Amino acid sequence: MKQYYTLLDKLISCGESKNIMIKYQTNLTKLNNGKHNFLNYIPHFKEVTVVVSIDGIGIYNDYIRRRSKFSEIETNIEKVLQFDNVCVDINGTLSVPGVLRYHEVLEYFEKHPKLNSINWWMIKDPKQLRINNLPWPLKQKIIPYYEKYPAAIDIVNALKLPPENDANFNEVCNYLLLTDESYRGTKWEMHLFDVFPELEEFYERDTK
Repeated sequence: MKQYYTLLDKLISCGESKNIMIKYQTNLTKLNNGKHNFLNYIPHFKEVTVVVSIDGIGIYNDYIRRRSKFSEIETNIEKVLQFDNVCVDINGTLSVPGVLRYHEVLEYFEKHPKLNSINWWMIKDPKQLRINNLPWPLKQKIIPYYEKYPAAIDIVNALKLPPENDANFNEVCNYLLLTDESYRGTKWEMHLFDVFPELEEFYERDTK
């Protein structure tokens, strides 16, 4: 929002910015907006907290958050962390299929000493995307990854829950495959079963 930079400029010009803490919830895919570069504003404020939305590492993030590129996000994290008054948190959304790889985000956070905290929330609606609706053999494979992290006990407990009574795994896959189709021919084109091949075994194709 270009008008937002006008507000920041006024806060700086009146001398109040040095007393202000700002918090952003962002994909952190871009730092520029026209002539404005967010990095130029950071030093003028008392504290800047950047909560970065990351649902996977590498191609897994790029698939789930289509139109974003993890390598660019990672570069931008390093750019904002150059400033002493910046705090970077990670926030994720857990769903089918993201939970298959979200443990890699936990590993990424653990290995990055400058990151402040990591949080996540699990999708409730639409309930077909709840992580307990994964096929049990897949849940058995990934539960041990999350058991390594005491803070991830809620993920473990959710994975151990039975599927919803009206859960339809095919419905979930069909929804994601329709999303794939909408990006066909664009630079964001990807296919569910290329990125998450383990899902294909449990998908019942329409043979009619």
